Amino acid sequence: MELKTTRFGTLTLREQDIITFEKGVPGFPTYKKWLLVGDENSPIQWFQSTDDPDVALPVTSPGLFFGSYNAKIAPSERQAIGDPPDEHLSLVVVLTIPAAEPWKMTANLRAPIIINQSNRKARQTAVLDDSYQIRQPVFSPEAQEKLKAQAQNEETQEEQTVKENG
Repeated sequence: MELKTTRFGTLTLREQDIITFEKGVPGFPTYKKWLLVGDENSPIQWFQSTDDPDVALPVTSPGLFFGSYNAKIAPSERQAIGDPPDEHLSLVVVLTIPAAEPWKMTANLRAPIIINQSNRKARQTAVLDDSYQIRQPVFSPEAQEKLKAQAQNEETQEEQTVKENG
């Protein structure tokens, strides 16, 4: 089966690749079937809707950026996706990446997506620990400043190249 997407072009998918959100995803309640797209070695992957080729959500494993993240998930939430053993349970968080300022990227640590890898069912759920933020900055203020300076330097170099090549 093929899926033509806005962001990734045409994707070839198999039925077993589809991850089902029985209640949809908050903000997209009618979109029930999604694919996890992107290089497995990349820190950011995407949940691509199979219902709407324009909708893709950036996600990451919280452990990559927040080593001490320890989401406590209600047993009823795990049961809703088939109560998988820990080794079959994956957890990702949705990212917000401002187009003009990607260094200000935030992660929704309050409501991760849990995925049962055995039956491919998933849901976004609120963690039991309310100390986690919905918009947790991914980068420290120092790292944000470095990334911003790097982006501005690259932009200046591009402008200079354009002037030189006129």
